[in-house]
Amino acid sequence: MPCYHLSWDAYGQWATPAPETLVVAGQRLLPDRVVAERFRHAGGAPEACFDDALQRQLLAETNIAAGQEGFRVHVAAADATSLHVVVSWNDDRPWEEIRRAVRDSIVRRLRATGQRTWLSYRGTRRRIVDQGDYDRHVAQLLSRPRSWKWSEARGVSR
Repeated sequence: MPCYHLSWDAYGQWATPAPETLVVAGQRLLPDRVVAERFRHAGGAPEACFDDALQRQLLAETNIAAGQEGFRVHVAAADATSLHVVVSWNDDRPWEEIRRAVRDSIVRRLRATGQRTWLSYRGTRRRIVDQGDYDRHVAQLLSRPRSWKWSEARGVSR
């Protein structure tokens, strides 16, 4: 049974600033803050930030997607700049299909309420390989400060 930790950043939040310019192999690289500003400018929209209501809506929609698409959400956490979920499923679908199903469901719900798409397109994924790894990911998500969380054991909590 595949199990993954999937996450998406809020629009415009994926580039973090760094204070200094790097030199690699004799070539000066632009600081991350310069690159981040170029991404923001090219994006054409302001950075997204998830308020409390939207964070709870993201968690609810993740569980709705799970019911419709046939996978299981073990734990999910949403904060002002990201959404994280630990999911598993019993069939042979690839992880890309599950990631797409979660994101597409959330995007459909946001668009239906008149909001724009707030999530990064691809996001990240980490394969969970054993029970110890699973326990670490769950503990990490449940201990995130300033975020709304959902777990099978607790339901929605802060």
